[in-house]
Amino acid sequence: MRASARLLDSLYLHLFEPTEVTGPPGLIGKPLKAGEGYQHETVWYDPLAPLPFAAKCADPLPGEVEAQCLRSVVLDAQIGAVYEFDAGLLMNWRGFDAGVAQWLSVIGLAPTL
Repeated sequence: MRASARLLDSLYLHLFEPTEVTGPPGLIGKPLKAGEGYQHETVWYDPLAPLPFAAKCADPLPGEVEAQCLRSVVLDAQIGAVYEFDAGLLMNWRGFDAGVAQWLSVIGLAPTL
């Protein structure tokens, strides 16, 4: 399993469309190439951090109201986690990992982003 920050350089970068989407302050949104099977998906990332916040979001499915996002983190050498969350929560991206870390600490884990 690879953290979203690592996927940004190793996978997503090669799939970006040349356009940029506006969104939450501090994040850049890059649509992924539809021809690669990623139509209606956007990667949001912090361009200034060495290990940036990154999440991949997909437009809502029929019958759903909100787009859904995925973010993966490595918890230790043997455990990873993928979080799914509503795209509306991207506005809180700076505090997102700290909030999730509180829940993970209950079971004795902490993300190494």
